[in-house]
Amino acid sequence: MPIRFFKSQAQLVDVSPQSPLPVSVQSAPPQVETLLVSVISVGSTPRDLLDSTNAESPTIDRASEFSRLIWGGRKAGTADISYTILGRWVDASGNPLGDGWLQIATGTITGSANSWFRVEIADQHCDQYRIQVTSSTSQTLFSKVVGVR
Repeated sequence: MPIRFFKSQAQLVDVSPQSPLPVSVQSAPPQVETLLVSVISVGSTPRDLLDSTNAESPTIDRASEFSRLIWGGRKAGTADISYTILGRWVDASGNPLGDGWLQIATGTITGSANSWFRVEIADQHCDQYRIQVTSSTSQTLFSKVVGVR
């Protein structure tokens, strides 16, 4: 036996398994992709999340397809960790369009030992990012970076 629903104020519609009520999807959930998981020792020498001290090496490559990146993790020590997020665009061959990097953000991860943190990098659409960290005393940094489409 069909069930009756109002399609509009003036029209009733029969609904059954053979003739279901129409449904409109408003928006799909965001797609998230893990881009990096790392554990590094942070000290006074600037290094990225891949433990590279080469200032020209990207931490994340092919990132322009993501609307934002989310970097989260945990710092093991009590000292603050300073970070700098750099970005740049590349040509079709993967070569940078210019020298150096564009500074996207800087900040400090604070808190006691084993504190969690989260940093969001939004709406830059760079092809490559370099996430560089330093600390006044040596400590372990656990990181994960995800891209959100």
